[in-house]
Parts: sequence; structure tokens; C-alpha cells
Amino acid sequence: MPAGPDLPDGSGLELLRNIVLHHLPVRVIVMTAFPVQHLERRYPPHVLAASLTKPVSPQHLLETVRKAMEAVGLADDVIERAD
Repeated sequence: MPAGPDLPDGSGLELLRNIVLHHLPVRVIVMTAFPVQHLERRYPPHVLAASLTKPVSPQHLLETVRKAMEAVGLADDVIERAD
């Protein structure tokens, strides 16, 4: 689900914190214009599938999504729809 800093119901980082706080079975890819190293140290890999710093090429984004989906056994679905 796309989230940004100017959303009326909170930021993407608040959403990420709530996912961790409530132990939701969700993995996320964070894309931001800010440095992402702190996110990688702060959030466990079972939640943070990847973090990307903008600008991101469409090909790099697709590859990141593929890897994240592969990690949970869904890569074939993504590859078929993207080709």
C-alpha cells in the first residue's frame, strides 16, 4: 500500500512501526528520498523486504519486487504478469 509523509492518516514510517508493533505478517518495500540505512538497522528483515532510495528505475523496482516475492514463494506470479 503506498504511503507518504503527507497522508491524512499518518506517514509510511508510522505504518511500518504499526506493522512491527502489532506483529502483522506483512513484508514491505520502503521507497524514500531519504537515506535508508537507519531503516535497515531498525526494522527486522522479516518485515523490511527492501529499502530503496529515490530515484529508482522501473527495472530496479521490478527486480526488488521480484526478489521480495521470491522470498515468500510468489515470484512466478509477478514474473508472469510483468512479462
